[in-house]
Amino acid sequence: GKLLQLQTAAAPGTPEAAVSHAYQHFQASVEFVESVHGSLPFARLQAAASGSNPTLAASLGATAKTLLAIKWTEPWLASLHARALESFGRYLRAGSPLLISVVSKLFEDIVQMEMRSAADSGGVPGLPPPFPDLAWRACFGARQRCCTAMLNTAATCPLQLQVHLKDLETQVATLWAQGQLRHGERNSLGEMLLAVASAGSPETRNAMSAVADPALAASLARQKEVVDWMMSSLHVAWGGGASMPPYASGDVGAFLTHFCAPLDDAS
Repeated sequence: GKLLQLQTAAAPGTPEAAVSHAYQHFQASVEFVESVHGSLPFARLQAAASGSNPTLAASLGATAKTLLAIKWTEPWLASLHARALESFGRYLRAGSPLLISVVSKLFEDIVQMEMRSAADSGGVPGLPPPFPDLAWRACFGARQRCCTAMLNTAATCPLQLQVHLKDLETQVATLWAQGQLRHGERNSLGEMLLAVASAGSPETRNAMSAVADPALAASLARQKEVVDWMMSSLHVAWGGGASMPPYASGDVGAFLTHFCAPLDDAS
């Protein structure tokens, strides 16, 4: 209940003192939630996820329900919100049904914070404006914090997310195609996909092992699919006919000018 009261207190048009007060209270709440979730024995989290500890399940569920209902676009609150959702990682790993709800909310947190790019002033789309102001920097940091929360969640419960890998790939690809992700955010989410894709695969130094191990072969195929998507922009920019003249000319300056040029969002 207090978290929802804080959301009202931080609504647009609220006096600055009230917003500052809301931030301080929310920060304290998030730090408390992080501390509690981090100290709970994993066996108890498993019991809550399975339903054999209904009291703990109800408590965790109530906190999650409140956090999932909050919608904040203020960067400093969104960053704390991402931290709070990330703190559920061990509970999600234990088998909590909240997994998809938490990940979906982190996606929502990322895209609901609009960010100006250099394209708004005639520059290259997807890159920072020439002179980023404090508001831009705050939004940039908050969006990146949400991406980090997703990456950390994937690192905590990769096997639980693996069955949803296709849906995650589709979501990231759609946001990228719609121009709702910056290059760095795309890279962070791509790293998250790769962590999920490689979960459970044994390390191997022998390529022939994949032939004898269907599970390993499937894991390598998943990883290849993610890497191919992450590198698709470079494949287009560096593998097309336009890339050959600078490379073949022997002109180092032309080579560097071509290959160090920033990619636009359409690539």
